[in-house]
Amino acid sequence: MTDRTIREEDRAPRVSLDQALEAVTRGEPDWTQARAQILRIENRFASISRPIRPTELNPGGTVSGPTLFWMCDAVLFVATLASRGESARSAATVSMTINFVRAAAPSAIQADCRIVRSGKRLIVGEVRVFPADRPDWIIANATGIFSARAQSIS
Repeated sequence: MTDRTIREEDRAPRVSLDQALEAVTRGEPDWTQARAQILRIENRFASISRPIRPTELNPGGTVSGPTLFWMCDAVLFVATLASRGESARSAATVSMTINFVRAAAPSAIQADCRIVRSGKRLIVGEVRVFPADRPDWIIANATGIFSARAQSIS
């Protein structure tokens, strides 16, 4: 086996779909309120979706920036769980740079995240947000960094 060969067990996510769902719903009321769903997880990848409520629209009738940011942050957390497993439950956002590419119509949206670097302390992910029925129509893209060892200030 060469260094570039990826073993089958390295491709599998470190948590099951049920474990990931339990992790995001525990202590995270926004997840339940948003009615978000985890569509798919793999090692270093996650995909989520959620419907859009009228309260999440701008006055112009498009999906608000905070709603799109929530999607980016949430899918990066799920991808981090898939990559790191149970130890990632305490991971926290260090940085998130988001680009709003085009206005989003008030329909269900989906976000995909691929972990591009997973170091000892930091996890870097790239996120694409798009309408659930049009994966080729990018609404926003983001690059986020999570700290794998988040510590609270006492």
